[in-house]
Order: sequence, then structure tokens, then C-alpha cells
Amino acid sequence: MADGRGASLFVDDGGLAFDDANTDLIVIDDGLVPTAVQVSLPDPDVNDSRQVTATDLGLVSVLSGTRVGDPFYDPDRDPSGDGRIDQLDEDIVRDHLGLSIPSP
Repeated sequence: MADGRGASLFVDDGGLAFDDANTDLIVIDDGLVPTAVQVSLPDPDVNDSRQVTATDLGLVSVLSGTRVGDPFYDPDRDPSGDGRIDQLDEDIVRDHLGLSIPSP
């Protein structure tokens, strides 16, 4: 994607875009000095099946109430990327049920 000046905007994380809420980068490249900004983007497909299903919701729900530092906390099941698995994460998955994630 480019703006009117020709500066490009792309997502680059060295893997699949939006595959981990904690490592995605948005890069703005104006041809002079690329600028990268780390962002937290919700990833409702927590099992990386490329389809958001009830399985994803179950994987999040079972860990609800855990947070960074808890032995069962799993950042891959924290679609909000805020360090805790709670109702917000369940809502993110629920709001995207049925969504197909395209291959990069």
C-alpha cells in the first residue's frame, strides 16, 4: 500500500502477518529512512488453523483468569496481547467466529 507521495506501508514480522499479537511490525518506507512501529493486533485464530472457530474460543476460555507470570498463561491464547486472558479475549474470538484467515 502506498500514499500519495509513494511512501509504502506494510506489515513485516519475519513470519506470518498477525500471527502473534506481540511481534507484528508496521513499517513505513518513504525511500529514505524506513520507520518500524511495533503494534499489538488482535489474533482471534489462536490455534493458527486459518479459521476462527469454537475451538479457538474454547482454547481461550479454558485459560480465562490467567496472566503473565501464571504457570498456565499462554501468550498465544491472549488475542488482545495485554498480558491477561479474560472476557476481552473471549469477545475478540467470539466477534470473529467464522472468519477465514487468508494465507500470506
